[in-house]
Amino acid sequence: MRIGILYILVSFYLLSCSGQKADTKLEFDYELIENSEIKFPLDKSTSNVELYLEVIEDPDNGRELLAYLSRTKLAILYFDIAEQKLVKEIPLQREGPEGVGKPTGAYVVSWDSIYVIAANNYQVSLIDQNAKVHRRYRLLDGDTYNENTGLIQVKATSPAVKVGNLMYFNVLPDRDSYEPFYYEGKINSSLDLVTGDYEYFNQYPAEFKGKVWGVRGPSYSTTFRSSTNEMAFSFSISDSISVFDLEDWSSERFYGGSKYKKNPVQPFENPNESLDLSDDALRTFHYEGMIYDKYEEVYYRIALHDIELADANSNKLDMFNKTLSIIVLDRDFNILTEKKLEDNKYMWYMYFVSKEGLCIAQSNPHNEDLDEDYLTFTCFEINEL
Repeated sequence: MRIGILYILVSFYLLSCSGQKADTKLEFDYELIENSEIKFPLDKSTSNVELYLEVIEDPDNGRELLAYLSRTKLAILYFDIAEQKLVKEIPLQREGPEGVGKPTGAYVVSWDSIYVIAANNYQVSLIDQNAKVHRRYRLLDGDTYNENTGLIQVKATSPAVKVGNLMYFNVLPDRDSYEPFYYEGKINSSLDLVTGDYEYFNQYPAEFKGKVWGVRGPSYSTTFRSSTNEMAFSFSISDSISVFDLEDWSSERFYGGSKYKKNPVQPFENPNESLDLSDDALRTFHYEGMIYDKYEEVYYRIALHDIELADANSNKLDMFNKTLSIIVLDRDFNILTEKKLEDNKYMWYMYFVSKEGLCIAQSNPHNEDLDEDYLTFTCFEINEL
């Protein structure tokens, strides 16, 4: 039964090539505006730049908490979003009887049932709020990874999803991304939390196959809409958003492209890793994170615009200089609006959705107003004109 289900998911990417074309007019009936700023105090051992952050409901009282994994402090911090203060801290150990490896993400079921993911260790550990390990899941057969395995990605752009006894992950294939066969690798996995069975499934869309797309090409983001059991995928080079339903296994693709994108992304004819980050990645338009807002019933999709290699004063630019825009789509994936953000202020991979709206971290290293004593977010809300 499960094999058949996985085959359907794989087939979705190979067969569903048509999509809904959105209205390409430049005027919209909605706008995305700034509505508030949130600041969480940090101690000296906690960085304001991390990959994993996620909103959870406090298991005790239902309040919104921001879960934040500090790899420098080696702890999971929980901030009360409304009160903007730290309410719980769970210190972790890498080694020993209570060791969880090098943590890269987490998933909270209750305070005494927290799954800690250590991607580089191919391990998931079940701990309680005292950081005591109750179970470990080993995600490798044997001692080393190979081209049939993948590195779990649990972070703001790709949170873990739990449905029943299964936990789903995004994975990056353990392959050379500068070889065309990279895009034949599996991109998702599932862990049975009861039996410990671990399986890989899904592939990149057909348009990726047989080509090389540079350092940004492998990246993709997912967001889960629990009310409908829909998982939506935002792939880096594709204007389309891929959606499948975990309940009835139906699948569709929708147009979700940026009005600012001038040209299609081209594959590398002569892959050159040394020039990628310093050249091609800057001059290429990419899509990054996507997240569902259950309060407004809209999706937010983040785009990184193409820029030149240097500014007007010949100062060399980098990835953090890229202009960001936010595409807003309704629950049926119709584009509502798109907003450019202030340059050199925001970190495109650090965001969350709460009752305050879409909140994006001001942790860009080029931000002249960056305050390292705080984890600061600007929150945006969608308004009808």
